[in-house]
Amino acid sequence: MTKMWKAVYGMPAPVEVMAKNPMWPHRDEDGDQIFVNTHFTDEDAAWEKHLAEHVAGVRLAASRVQALRTELATQEKHAVDATLIMAAVWDAERNRKKVVQG
Repeated sequence: MTKMWKAVYGMPAPVEVMAKNPMWPHRDEDGDQIFVNTHFTDEDAAWEKHLAEHVAGVRLAASRVQALRTELATQEKHAVDATLIMAAVWDAERNRKKVVQG
């Protein structure tokens, strides 16, 4: 058996596992497929990958937040524009009624 560490997104640290054969297409003792980018025989390499995955996750989340903020600002502008148009429509309707009644 070979001691390995697998980088699992969402876990606070790489998970130590054992594997009969530490190469793809074999599986670790948890039944997970062994891949060169998820399972490592070197703990430091596992930590490097683990940290990189989580940094990427934070960056992706921040990027999504920024995209949603941009979309929200666009939709807020559309709402303001629609409100201004509606106010103009009400004014026009009020003026039309004054002319018709007048």
